[in-house]
Amino acid sequence: MRDDLTLHMIDHVDACVESLQGIASIPTHPYGKMRDPRDLIYPQSQVAKMYSESDEKFPQDKFTQTSNRCCVLLDLGMKSKTIPAEWVKERACSVVQSVCSQCALHRSREILYYMAMQDEEEQNAIASNIQTLPFLPVMNKPLNWQYAWKGDENMSKQSKLCSSHTTSHMEEIVTFTNPSDLYSSHFKELVGSTELILRPIQSRNQYKVHDSILNKLGVTVDYLPLESVIEQLVVFSNTPLLDKIHERCHAIYEHLEKVLKCQPTSASELHNFQNKNILLTKKHGFVEPSLCALSSEHDCAPDLFSASIEGLDKYKLLMNALDITTNFSFSVVEKKILSKKEAWGKKKLSDEAVSQMSKLVDELYKVSFTTLDNNQVSSSQSLHLPDTRGYLQPVNKLCFDDESKLSSGNLLCMHHNFKVSKDMLKWLGIVSKTQKRLEGSSHRMHFGQKKPLTTRLRNILQDYPCDSGIMKELLQNADDAGATQVAFILDLRHLPTDTLFDKRYAPLQGPSLSVYNNKGFTANDLKRQYGIGFNAVYHLTDAPSFLTKGPDVPQGSTICMFDPHCRYDPSATVEAPGVRFTNLDELRKDHPDSFIGYLETEFLQTEGTVFRLPLRSSADSDISKNVVTESDLRKLVQEFQSEMSKCMLFLRCVRKASVVRIDETGKWHEDYSVNSKVSKQVDVLSSILCRKKQSTNTSENLYAPEMVRDSYKIQITDNTEETSKWTIVQQVGAHNKESVPDIVKEAFHLGSLRLLPHASVALLLNTNIQNIKSLFTTSCYLPLPAASGLPFSVNGHFALSSSRRDLWSGTGDCKALWNQWLMKEVLVPAAVYALDNCRLSIFHKTSNYLDEFEYRSMIYSFQKRLPDMNDMKSAKWKCFTKWFYEHVKDNGIPFFDVFIPERDKVQEYSQGFRGPMYSTTTPDQPCNGHLHWHPLTEPASEFPVYFLDHSFDKPNVSDTLKRLGMKISSDLMCCKLLSADPEYQYQKLTPTSALNFLTSWNQSFPDKCKPQLEKVVEKTPFLKAKNVLDLFQYISHELTESSSVVNLPLLLTNDNVLRPFTNSKPVFISKYCSLLPNLGGEFVNRNMVIEIEQHVNFFKEANVVKPFTTADLRDRLPSVLDSSYQSDNAMIKLPDLGNTMPNKWWLENVWRFVTNNCLSKFTRQEPTTTTGSSVKVNWEASKDHLIQTLGDWALYPVTVAGITYLVSINNAWKSLDMYGFDINSPFRVLPIPEPCPHYKNKDIIPAELKLSATKNEPPAVLEVLYFHKNEISDYITRNQQIQSSLDVGDILEYLGRHCDTKSLCKEKISQLQIFINATGQHCSVFGRHIIVPMSVDLAYMNQIALENGYVILKQPSSSYIECLYKYIHPNYLSRDLDIYSKFILPNLEHLEEPQRMSYLETLKVKLTPLYHDSKDKQPEVVSVLKNTRFIQLNGRLQTANNFYDPSNHVFRVMKVANLPQKWNDLHWNYFLRMAGMIYEVTPYKYLVFARSLEASDPDVKAKSEVLIQHLETCYSDMKSVRSDIEDIEFLVPYNIDNSMNIESILPCFKTTSGLVSISQSVHSKYQYAVWSTVSILPEYAANDSLLTQLNISGTPPEDKVLQHITNFCDVCSRAKCKVNEKVMESIYEYLMTQRNICDNLKQKDVPVVHIPKHRVFVSASQVMENLEDEILPYLYKAPTRYGKYFDVFKMMGMKDQAICDTYAQVLTRIYQCNIQQELHPEEMQRMTMALNGLLKCELSLQKLTVDALYLPTQKRTLRKSTEMFVADNDNLLRAVQSQLKEPLFLGFAPLKIIGTMEIL
Repeated sequence: MRDDLTLHMIDHVDACVESLQGIASIPTHPYGKMRDPRDLIYPQSQVAKMYSESDEKFPQDKFTQTSNRCCVLLDLGMKSKTIPAEWVKERACSVVQSVCSQCALHRSREILYYMAMQDEEEQNAIASNIQTLPFLPVMNKPLNWQYAWKGDENMSKQSKLCSSHTTSHMEEIVTFTNPSDLYSSHFKELVGSTELILRPIQSRNQYKVHDSILNKLGVTVDYLPLESVIEQLVVFSNTPLLDKIHERCHAIYEHLEKVLKCQPTSASELHNFQNKNILLTKKHGFVEPSLCALSSEHDCAPDLFSASIEGLDKYKLLMNALDITTNFSFSVVEKKILSKKEAWGKKKLSDEAVSQMSKLVDELYKVSFTTLDNNQVSSSQSLHLPDTRGYLQPVNKLCFDDESKLSSGNLLCMHHNFKVSKDMLKWLGIVSKTQKRLEGSSHRMHFGQKKPLTTRLRNILQDYPCDSGIMKELLQNADDAGATQVAFILDLRHLPTDTLFDKRYAPLQGPSLSVYNNKGFTANDLKRQYGIGFNAVYHLTDAPSFLTKGPDVPQGSTICMFDPHCRYDPSATVEAPGVRFTNLDELRKDHPDSFIGYLETEFLQTEGTVFRLPLRSSADSDISKNVVTESDLRKLVQEFQSEMSKCMLFLRCVRKASVVRIDETGKWHEDYSVNSKVSKQVDVLSSILCRKKQSTNTSENLYAPEMVRDSYKIQITDNTEETSKWTIVQQVGAHNKESVPDIVKEAFHLGSLRLLPHASVALLLNTNIQNIKSLFTTSCYLPLPAASGLPFSVNGHFALSSSRRDLWSGTGDCKALWNQWLMKEVLVPAAVYALDNCRLSIFHKTSNYLDEFEYRSMIYSFQKRLPDMNDMKSAKWKCFTKWFYEHVKDNGIPFFDVFIPERDKVQEYSQGFRGPMYSTTTPDQPCNGHLHWHPLTEPASEFPVYFLDHSFDKPNVSDTLKRLGMKISSDLMCCKLLSADPEYQYQKLTPTSALNFLTSWNQSFPDKCKPQLEKVVEKTPFLKAKNVLDLFQYISHELTESSSVVNLPLLLTNDNVLRPFTNSKPVFISKYCSLLPNLGGEFVNRNMVIEIEQHVNFFKEANVVKPFTTADLRDRLPSVLDSSYQSDNAMIKLPDLGNTMPNKWWLENVWRFVTNNCLSKFTRQEPTTTTGSSVKVNWEASKDHLIQTLGDWALYPVTVAGITYLVSINNAWKSLDMYGFDINSPFRVLPIPEPCPHYKNKDIIPAELKLSATKNEPPAVLEVLYFHKNEISDYITRNQQIQSSLDVGDILEYLGRHCDTKSLCKEKISQLQIFINATGQHCSVFGRHIIVPMSVDLAYMNQIALENGYVILKQPSSSYIECLYKYIHPNYLSRDLDIYSKFILPNLEHLEEPQRMSYLETLKVKLTPLYHDSKDKQPEVVSVLKNTRFIQLNGRLQTANNFYDPSNHVFRVMKVANLPQKWNDLHWNYFLRMAGMIYEVTPYKYLVFARSLEASDPDVKAKSEVLIQHLETCYSDMKSVRSDIEDIEFLVPYNIDNSMNIESILPCFKTTSGLVSISQSVHSKYQYAVWSTVSILPEYAANDSLLTQLNISGTPPEDKVLQHITNFCDVCSRAKCKVNEKVMESIYEYLMTQRNICDNLKQKDVPVVHIPKHRVFVSASQVMENLEDEILPYLYKAPTRYGKYFDVFKMMGMKDQAICDTYAQVLTRIYQCNIQQELHPEEMQRMTMALNGLLKCELSLQKLTVDALYLPTQKRTLRKSTEMFVADNDNLLRAVQSQLKEPLFLGFAPLKIIGTMEIL
């Protein structure tokens, strides 16, 4: 019953049928589960192939019996073309859940087919849902694959079969996995062992699973990871070598080569496989790429391999990616050689092994010249080579036999079979026996100079100038060593060369510079590396050396020599260019000439050191090309001689320095000497130097010792009697130890910085040298060429530049930060300390009372010693100057003088000086005063020291402030501060600072202001009133805070008493005191008002003065006016002029005061584009304020009937200013008050206040009209009664002109009785809709308008009145179409038929011209018309959309046109279309019509044809439903030509509905190729252009063609019925272009070739184009009837002629038909023919494709030839015949075949 009801609803398309959506109402196969229609699948659709009946998705058959039911279910949501992506995901999940492996495979394929049918966007959505699901099949291991197969690993597998597949398929294991884990099947040869391969997916119909689909799912189809390919090689290498291994490996190499050619960047992926066995050699299996080179002169296998020999060099890109170069790398060959040591150990090498080792070393030597390896030399020293006995020894222990005889020594020589050249010996570092013996006799060491390259020294010298700095470095080294005497010796001799260490030392025996000091080296000194400064000696020499002697020298004495060129010392190397000789006593005996230059006899008798620097005599030096002559050396010494006295200033130990010359004859001369003498021995560095010298802990914080400071005096005198005396302050350490930068601390901890926190300052006391400035130096213990510009000398342990001529110039590094810190934290405090002591010594007087001249002289003596930024020579010393004054400022150093004059006078300032202390007066009137020293700031003081600005021109103000106690210093100190730091914000005297000082008078500060208040001004420090006003004027210009006014002691009242401003009793400031004559005592003295008013805001904020406001006036009005004036309803006549208040004069002043008050209170500056700014008064705020304060006082004058009255300001708005209205304007006759003209014309009361309504203020005018609306209404009524109508047009036009722009109140306007209706009466429009018709006659609608709240007004006389109508009712109706849409059409059904048709006729005329406009341009009335019922049918009015256009051909054929005859006239057609009549076939209607067709309908063909015709002509309109149209079965199938009786052989394909769809049909020209498997399109639908537009190929699917041909040929073959050759010709004609189908027919061996002669069908493999004798039914000759199709037969397997394999196959077929049974005579004859044909051909067993060759036995059966014997010996046959069980060959003779037994 339930199903019947549901079917009834579906069949009759009941209105309730839509309610089935969402209800499980449709039963499904096979168990009747109820489903929502939206959950169903159409059984005949492509989507259905992804489902089985067990999924309960197919509706039961009765619900799909008719096309109508199918259409309804499809409309309700049954799926046919597409399904949601979630459903596809569910299908993918169900694959691995399927019990049957073949069902799972089928479902997996159908999912892919479904994806191929969708558009790009849907494909992406599906892929994102299912790409992580295991639903794709993995390819099983191929039979010919002999290696590991990735697919064999344990995964989810299927092996069972369902009942439908049991008979057609064999069980096989099927594995499913995620798409991202799979690779395309064409990659199996490359990654089958390492990756999962996708099982091939066959194409179906026109749907093919392209690689793009697989790629979207994540299957690897294009780019193959090289790592996976290489891993397959690794798998091969771990497997024993099998057949075809070379072919497979080289196939992979070719693939890699192609990939690298296309994608060069992928080469980086192969780098990790350089040490894997992936390259296959010819004899030695797989090897690592690292052991291969492209070419090699020697065959070093099996240790090293040549790619060219192994046939791998053709893969050039692959070799390059694997870093296989032309030659072996040094490290690879070396590693192989080193491995020999591990392999042989201490065993003796065979001669063959020695030869192989010789080859490898020879290869190593050769590649050392082709590779850039910095470690080659050191690596060669680590080799082990065979000695004479065959044992491996380290290279450094071996030597070669030079056949010299030595008295001692146990040396190892090389093996005689080890072939090496002299160059290889040198490269290996193997020396002769003699040289080996000599190396043991001396001690080499890496002394000092660890800079092996001469290039580096050359670069260093570029930073070092060749000047006296060389001698300074040596002097500094001597002082650091603790020497007290230093001598510089110019040794101009040429020394002997007979008995040197080696003859190569001879060039060093020429002239030299020798330097002596009286201190010997210690063991630690010898271990230290000389600093970079010592390298300056290379300007003079290429081989410096020294001899040192003393108690702390190891072995008493030693010689050290440096040879960077490795030119003079035969044992010198780049790594160790220096040598230290010990056992000098023995060496001195053998080589005395090597010791002469060290002057042992003259200087080194006890202790000391002599440096010898032989002058460079040749330009072939790699360090410097400059040859040093004796003249050059003399110039350098003379330059140093001029600076030697300066060098003595800061030396710690050296007290004497001299210059000595030894001429060519050996005579000695002392050219210059200098001595120093100190007042006391001060050594603040002793403790820290001791720690530094003894410390081996680099992390010790030498940079942060306890601060020590001391001073002493020093006198320096040379042998020319020049002398100078200095006081020196030394300081070690800083007060703030934590101030050291972290970078510096880290450098100390790392040992990269080992400087001392030591600095000194030397102040010159006196000298006999004229050029004093030349004495001031910058030193790092010795003077530097770079000057500082300071008026004293400074010294510090600075980090120097690479040339050691100036301070380090870096920024941000540890050296730069160290210099900054040393200057700021050590040198600056020492300098400040020294200068402060200097100040105390200059100003030694106890009294501070001075005259001007004495003060000026003493202050100059002190300040000239202060550093000046303008004199500084570099940025470093500018920073020093800045830090100097910062230290003075921050540490309270009293360097700032304040001179206080004792009288008040005008001072004249001299040039170059500022401040009163430098004022010039006449000689008889010196300006005496008191001098006080102050630090810039003091902890107990509130105020700092102030300075005068250069522009300051008020000396009396500054003098007054000083007398009050303010500290104002000279500006010379200010200039120095500013020059040191231009950004320094010094405290200068400003109005603000003066103000702060003045307001401190009532505080407890020791340096507060000290005025004397409440006294006459002459008795105060101000001295006179003008000074008060001057000081007030000075500070008032910069007042910025109101708080600064409070308690300011500068208030001068009318009693001439000085008082402070106070907020406890503020006073008024106003010039309108005459308004309140009795209260004058509340105002400020008029003389100070002007000054105060300039800054009145601050005074008001401070509440020390207060303005006189309208509120103050309001509060004091009762003292002038009585209470009758304070009433909101007051209207008092204004009195005449007189002494009584109020009067006209008083009222004018009141309004002037009010106006000025408003202007001052509500005026602001606003920017403009032209003048920059403008003044604007906020009159609206002024008006509000006025009404709020004085609104209830009757002070506003108005005129009524010519009499002036005073009304309250609150009621001023009720008056209307008639100015601007026309003399005849109706406004002038209205009963409304007017403002008094006298006050308005004199601008006493500003019009901007807008107290009364004016013409320019329409909102105010409207308020007046609305307030007086009753009086105005009475006035109009009275005029109407006397028939004197008031012309209100001007009023309406005025309101219409301004209503929109002024936003007038709509409700108030609508309540005014000033509108005129259609009858001419005045009325209001409040609460009604307005209609103002232009041309439409609304005579029939008056009553309807009244009932529906409309008012029909008279047409407006002007555009402004029309604007007023629109403003009151924006949607008022005036246009005809608007009146129709809003008023007439909604009420059309209430009219009689004639009236209704009249209005419709009029509307039709208006709308018809608009028919062709686009819908968005059509008027609104069209939309209303579509919803208006006006067509009468069966007694009821209906809308036009219920009717179909009878002029549409489709509607007529489909029989749906239903428009009444009355409306069929053509002139109504456009109107009805606009009204909604259905006149075109929409895509949806098309689908409805198509789905409604049934085969039983007698008109079905006509309807089908008209739909196809419409589709052809309107295809662009149907694009949106193209896919739906393709799948609907609405075409009448094509009737195949049955004249050839083919349907009786194989019936035509038919659908369930009897109709066919476009997508599932093919063109009729292919009818003979597929009539039994596919629907055929009717001729009216087989339009090629239409099919192209629908993207339908019209060609039959290959599988359908294959199925049809197979079935047809099979039926014809079995039935042996007569077949019309034209049918076969059509089939063959089609196959001529279908190679794939031919291949399938060939593969399946389908009997597709028609043999008319024998009325049989056979496979093409049984047909020969040329054949002498047919062997029926096994071998046929091709029928000449089909000669033109022989090419098709050949594609399916036909051969030109029979070959041996052809006859072998015939024998096989005969065997299969007669298995081990005696052959029938006819079969025997066929067998004989086949065997005879076989023998006639050139028999080659290797070319046979059959598994076995079958031959006749003596029992006339067929057996395999390998299972039988040939009886070629009759006697033997008879002997064993009884026991022989194997068959015997029949032989050729019984068969009458002339042949030979050799064939067997």
